[in-house]
Amino acid sequence: MQTLKFSVLQIVLFLACTFAQNSLAQELKTYRGAYQIGDYTGIANFEYHIKNMDTIFDGKFSFGNVIENDIKANTKPVIVSGSFKNNQPDGKWKFQLGNFSNSGKKTMVNYQYVNEINGVQKSIIVNLKEGEPSGKWLIQIDSLKNSEAIKTLFKSDFDYSNGIPQKTFRIENHTEYMVGRLLKNAVAHDVWSLYTKEGVGELENWYFNEGKLEKLTIKDKEQTKQIKLDYGNANTTATISLDEHYIDIMELRLQRQDTTHVFDHGMSTLLKKDSKNYELVVAFFNDLGTPLVVQGFRVIVPEFTLTPSQISTLAAIENNYKQSDTLIHDILSDSQLNILKLSDADTKFLYEVSSKINNAYLKPMGKLLTYKNEDVIQHIEPKDLVKGLWPDGFPGEMITVIDSLGNEKPYSLDKSYFTTLKDDFSGVLELSNFTVIVSQKLQSQLEQKLSTNKRETAFLVQEKQMIAQSTSLKTHIDSLNNNLPAVIEKTLLSLNTFANLQLASYSKMKEDTNKLQQSQKLTACFKNAKFLANAIINLPAQETVIEEAYKDQVWNPFTATLMDEDIKKRITKAYKKQVVPFYLNEIAQNLSCETITETTTNLQELHDRMLALKDEDTKKLERKLKRADDPMEVLQLFRL
Repeated sequence: MQTLKFSVLQIVLFLACTFAQNSLAQELKTYRGAYQIGDYTGIANFEYHIKNMDTIFDGKFSFGNVIENDIKANTKPVIVSGSFKNNQPDGKWKFQLGNFSNSGKKTMVNYQYVNEINGVQKSIIVNLKEGEPSGKWLIQIDSLKNSEAIKTLFKSDFDYSNGIPQKTFRIENHTEYMVGRLLKNAVAHDVWSLYTKEGVGELENWYFNEGKLEKLTIKDKEQTKQIKLDYGNANTTATISLDEHYIDIMELRLQRQDTTHVFDHGMSTLLKKDSKNYELVVAFFNDLGTPLVVQGFRVIVPEFTLTPSQISTLAAIENNYKQSDTLIHDILSDSQLNILKLSDADTKFLYEVSSKINNAYLKPMGKLLTYKNEDVIQHIEPKDLVKGLWPDGFPGEMITVIDSLGNEKPYSLDKSYFTTLKDDFSGVLELSNFTVIVSQKLQSQLEQKLSTNKRETAFLVQEKQMIAQSTSLKTHIDSLNNNLPAVIEKTLLSLNTFANLQLASYSKMKEDTNKLQQSQKLTACFKNAKFLANAIINLPAQETVIEEAYKDQVWNPFTATLMDEDIKKRITKAYKKQVVPFYLNEIAQNLSCETITETTTNLQELHDRMLALKDEDTKKLERKLKRADDPMEVLQLFRL
């Protein structure tokens, strides 16, 4: 055996080369440029090194989608900053997200005029240690007006250690706050309580015992209701995260006892909102390829192991559901049927039966399958689950809808398919068999209707676009119609009525070039109506901006303080009492496709003009307004 001998010089050279290679591999580089993280696209700036052909984040990191002169990007900014230590998020991280609009006011900042903004700003601060939350995790959502925070809409405060939430926590919105306690392993424990900020007292209490929710108390008006929980005939329990799935489980288990629907508001709402913000941060790091090691609240739930027979039954339900859901969806979204139902009573009846199958039969069935796929189903006894999904019992095989005269009209079947269904998965299976049969029959009947009303391809393509815009308008209005002043709500709903009247009139037209042109016109009309809906929804906020703009600070010698005083009251009164009601009435009563765009523009020009009048000499105008009682005259005086 030959002995290898190395000189001191050879060893030194070998070590020097190895060190040089390692140093080259570990050399920090900087990247600045376009970058995409999940759904976010923007500019990233970070330090990194290359190891085994992989990018290793190491050092400062920042990302933002705020782009100069890009108004759309800057109304929904996302700004993230923090640092990495050998590809693990480390230290303090800050997330800032917003949903803003221009307030119409400008302020001098560093000798430049800057647009002030209204909207909502979200700030999340997370302290991390080598990829694990360690220290404070803070979330705050503020309402902004003229770039200043005027109200805290949401706030949560947690302490973490080694990725696990610790001790007590607090979550609040602008009217309520909740406090809760956790064991060292993040298991829910002791009493979690919800209070009003007005100091009325406790609204809800959730009593946990080492993860098990044993009792609830809910204040309903002047009474306090108590609900005790039992874990049924479960032989085993499981520890899961306290998330939306857990709330679904408890809601289904309790809804026969819980007439107050405790899981629809209060603490549940606060926990769900916090969970979504928490998931936003977790998803960001996952999309970046540097996942956090983090654990949420833990709770204990019963576990009912599904039998092979139940698993097979659920698979059959899912197969039937997919068939029925596809057929019914095709019927309800068919543009030809949406037109034909406006002029043909039989088509309308069959369409309404399809809608009832969708709402009363398929939607609860879809929820059942969602619970199955989200691993919720095994934590609820089948009978409780079925009764939770159909609280009034299964719908019968006699399907009735209200006809155009307001009378109940039954959908006739050739035979009886079931009488009484069991309150378990076997009952749902029978119901799903029934929905397949009825869906196929409805599709066949409606196809016959369409075959006798054959259309040219040009009409089919254009009408599909028209119905899509009509549906989009109605969906958009429904999403806006929430806690609005009655007059605004009424005006928004009038846009739906307007669209329905236009479609009804269109359906009665003779099939010729004029009808095709009308379809194109209505497609553009319904699209423009969405912009008008946005202008209407903005009116209350614009009125608030105008009220603030028309205030001036005056010295009160009696209190020796500066006080806000309303100025140019005749102008603001004419705006609120005459002009805005005039426009809303015109929209509700006299709107046409020809006037939609003009009306939208007029509403914005009115707002801009009101802000401009605040700084003009308006003494002469105010004298004339004293005698003006016609809205059209007021608009002329406003030079609109």
